[in-house]
Amino acid sequence: MMLLNIIYIYLKQLILLVVVLYVKEKDIQEKKNIRIMNENKEYYFVYGTLKRGYGNNRILSQSKTAKFVEEGITEPKFSLYNLGFFPGVKNNGTTSIHGEIWEVSDNETKQRLDMLEGYNKNNPNEGLYNKQKIIVNNKEVNIYILNRDVNENNKITTGIWD
Repeated sequence: MMLLNIIYIYLKQLILLVVVLYVKEKDIQEKKNIRIMNENKEYYFVYGTLKRGYGNNRILSQSKTAKFVEEGITEPKFSLYNLGFFPGVKNNGTTSIHGEIWEVSDNETKQRLDMLEGYNKNNPNEGLYNKQKIIVNNKEVNIYILNRDVNENNKITTGIWD
């Protein structure tokens, strides 16, 4: 009977040790995942159908890592165009573009954004949009810039696509 009690006590301690080690390992892995996500973090400036309230926002809102950061306005260096169901931005204008800044850390969401925008990193000038880095609200953000000619009659002088 005494031997059974000793075995029981040792088994309880062994189970407790296994639980403690499991929790520590889980904590270490979680910290490692957070570090990797922080290293992979990028900001995106969205100004059209990716904004909150529009259909393509689901790519961001349903992402594992994407987070809305804040609304933002670019410097007056661009032109915004209504392309029908979505807008496009071109360089070398005089308009400030109104949009949102999103933080994205996972590659899957980044790839989905590139695919939606027709951006091809292997041949960036061939896609519908090119991607470039600009500063908005003191953050370096990615913005998708239109790669095609547009009708100047479709220019949105307010810089706001609704």
